[in-house]
Amino acid sequence: MDSRSSSSGTDSAEPPVKNFVIGSSFFRPRGRDGGHPWVVASRPDNSCVVTLNVTDAERWSDKSCIITPEQHKSLSKDSAVAYERAELERLQDLESDRRCGALIIRDKFSDQVMQDIFKGAEKTKQLKRLVRNILEDQELIGPSLEW
Repeated sequence: MDSRSSSSGTDSAEPPVKNFVIGSSFFRPRGRDGGHPWVVASRPDNSCVVTLNVTDAERWSDKSCIITPEQHKSLSKDSAVAYERAELERLQDLESDRRCGALIIRDKFSDQVMQDIFKGAEKTKQLKRLVRNILEDQELIGPSLEW
């Protein structure tokens, strides 16, 4: 069992939902993603949220959504949303990682950038079916005609 799954109930930290809402961004300084930013792209669904990785646009083939450094100050170069890396993450685990320093909160992505991300999610063929279904159910993207 993952040690992050247990909770003593005595922690007085902010509730995870406050830290992880649509547009919230974070990075994991010691992670498999090389410290690239992540963005929350859904409302909680069974205490989980969809997160999307943002990576180097030059090295990523899917160009459905490109975000520039002018659009978000955590970016140092043009970046692509890596839709195929989308994850469904438990709020409790994200908050636990934040508290122990394994995850660092950054500035939120603007509403306009989030709209661009959702438009890209509608276009890409790289989004996992489960993630697409959650975003459609929450009416963040339109239904796909390809499924």
